[in-house]
Order: sequence, then C-alpha cells, then structure tokens
Amino acid sequence: MLHPTDLIRKLLQSLVSYPDELTVQSTMHPTGIVFQVRCAKEDLGRLIGRQGVTAESFRHIVWCMGRQHGERWMIDMGDGFIRADVNEALHERGQA
Repeated sequence: MLHPTDLIRKLLQSLVSYPDELTVQSTMHPTGIVFQVRCAKEDLGRLIGRQGVTAESFRHIVWCMGRQHGERWMIDMGDGFIRADVNEALHERGQA
C-alpha cells in the first residue's frame, strides 16, 4: 500500500507537464495533516484548473481519504488556499 504522500504524488503526476518537479510533503497541523504540493510554475494552472475546479475536486478526494483513516487531511497546492470541507466546518460550529 502506498503512503498517502506517494499516492497524492502519483495521482497529480498525470496532470502536470513536469512530473519530476512535483513534490508532496506532509506536515502536522493543529487541525490535521496538511499535504504541501509544489510543482513547476508552468504546472500550477493545470493543478488549479479553470475556476479552481480541479483543485477543489482534488481537495475533496484528499479530505475523503483522510476520513477513511479517521483523520482530517488538507492539501496546500501553493495557491495560498487551504480548505477543509465547508460542510464539516459548519457542522462543527453547529450551523449545519
């Protein structure tokens, strides 16, 4: 079985033009595990996608993978936007 960082890297490599420059590192954060993805400058647009649809979809996949492990996983693609699932955040605050 692949380590989560290796699995994320493997999934994202199919989206980028320079897969050798793609790195994924995990760090512990007070709210969970953050996977930091860094890529070639030319590939950042490919990872984010039009209107952020690709990035948002991948963030949801990573969030679901974390839930399978009983943890909260988030992804930082270098776009300055780290987001956990909005519904979870609202539920935690009692607003859902």
